[in-house]
Amino acid sequence: MSRKLPIEEVLDQYRSTSLYFRVLKTGAEIKVKFSLKAFLYQQQIIVALWSDLNQLGFQPVAKTFLGRIRCIKIKRQ
Repeated sequence: MSRKLPIEEVLDQYRSTSLYFRVLKTGAEIKVKFSLKAFLYQQQIIVALWSDLNQLGFQPVAKTFLGRIRCIKIKRQ
């Protein structure tokens, strides 16, 4: 059995909060894109996810629109 990456465990915790997002894995980074509903109504949960990733040392980069987080990029380590 292979162990999940800690980042996947963090994302799974937020999936259970009814936060709608997609995870896109490219070669060097992981991109978390949020749905329009989450972007408009669940910004506090998105900011909490970004803060948790930052505290765990993943160095997330937030792409924003009108001061709200639309996408989070994380470099693979």
